[in-house]
Amino acid sequence: MKLKSILMIFCLLAGAGLTPLSAQNPEPEGKSQWIEKEVWTPVFCDDVFQEWISGILKIHYVDIYKDGVWVKQVLQTRGEATGYWSGETFKFNRVGKYYPTEDKAIYHYNLLGDEGTHYIMKLMFVFEPDWSVTVIDAKCL
Repeated sequence: MKLKSILMIFCLLAGAGLTPLSAQNPEPEGKSQWIEKEVWTPVFCDDVFQEWISGILKIHYVDIYKDGVWVKQVLQTRGEATGYWSGETFKFNRVGKYYPTEDKAIYHYNLLGDEGTHYIMKLMFVFEPDWSVTVIDAKCL
């Protein structure tokens, strides 16, 4: 008798776990992916350009759609990057959003160098028509 009861409870729990909830949306509203890509970025201290850093970094992005239209992309970038002139190696951490209808992105950076340099920045990139960079905030510690 106990074996039948245990088997019956197991079947009920397994069936409940495999049954989709009716409130779930079967159509995804986004696309998520990890890629590795070479990334270059300017580095600023206050409003003063310091140098370029680059590296092959891991990027996780999520494309967000609303009513089938791509409205933004949320990005997270991590890895190690090297200063073009200084040669310093940085732990690179960037989070941001890209808005395709405006062709602009706003990124928050935290760059920690192996020689003690530390940059915290918020930059806005407008890609069309001239690929401009605006320093919203940039600190060197």
